[in-house]
Amino acid sequence: MKKLLATTALVGLVASSAAIAEVKVSGSIEQTFNSKSVGGTGAGGGSDLGQESNLKLSSSKDLDNGMTVSGSTNFETDGSATQNDSTRIAISGDAITFHVGVDTGQHIHSNINPRVDDNPFDSVGLSGDDGMIRAQAHDKQNVGLTYKSDFGNIAVNYSPNGSDQGAGDGATGGEDGSITEVNFKGSFGVDGLTVLLGTETIEAKNSGDTADGSSEETEDVIGVSYNMGQFAVGATQRSFDDGNNSTVNNDIDTVTAISATFAVSDAVSIGVEQITGEFELGGSSGKVDEETTAITLGYNLGGLAVSAMYTEADNVGGSTDTAKDIEGFQIRTVYKF
Repeated sequence: MKKLLATTALVGLVASSAAIAEVKVSGSIEQTFNSKSVGGTGAGGGSDLGQESNLKLSSSKDLDNGMTVSGSTNFETDGSATQNDSTRIAISGDAITFHVGVDTGQHIHSNINPRVDDNPFDSVGLSGDDGMIRAQAHDKQNVGLTYKSDFGNIAVNYSPNGSDQGAGDGATGGEDGSITEVNFKGSFGVDGLTVLLGTETIEAKNSGDTADGSSEETEDVIGVSYNMGQFAVGATQRSFDDGNNSTVNNDIDTVTAISATFAVSDAVSIGVEQITGEFELGGSSGKVDEETTAITLGYNLGGLAVSAMYTEADNVGGSTDTAKDIEGFQIRTVYKF
């Protein structure tokens, strides 16, 4: 009898859960072909095919108090492994949204510069655009609060531990310090304008080791883009401070990206982007600005998007040695469902 009651209760719970909200399924399949040469010799380069698939489940439900609860989870497969890439539970009112999850929330690492398709760094294997800071609050287990207004959205994200945390219902605690982020993204009421402002701080590791993370790290971002119909332009500057002695760790501390796109038609677009990385000590260290230029042609067939990108990176790592310069070509297709 007890087993029967338990089974009945379980069926009732499942039926109740199914009635809570309609689950929406969406996803994408991305296929890329990349070819890269280093110093014009092909040393360290080559060609390869890559693939990434995403499957997202999401739902929402109006609560009795007038607010809305929503949730989503995204599974990503990159050809070698499948992982739960992002999760989110959020409670929203007219102006305020509270969320908890991974890889979620408005953040300073999003790109507002107009692009036809992919990040130029992905085609040549560089990560100078936003890969300097050790960890990002939105990409870890975090809680966040977003306030929406007519001028834009103000968001705060907080991750108590910057260490990677695997799947599970409890944190194990790590040596990385907490991450706090404050940002604004909006138009200030101007049609076609997008502004991104923000700062993110990672506390030093709790341990006393001298490896990366023993000092506080910060990143500040200011970006502006403007859409004029067929034309769009944008500029973003990211500034990094790793907290270490610059004579020991002379890394890129400022990245500036300037881009423009033009919609030739509803289906065809052209884009160009220039990204410059400046080093902490500049010329006094013998390092010069790292410069990357990308030109992209995109074609939208309706259910399938295809793009071709040529990327050229000079003075890689701040070196004037042309043998280290990189050229990359990428063809990318994205199918969304």
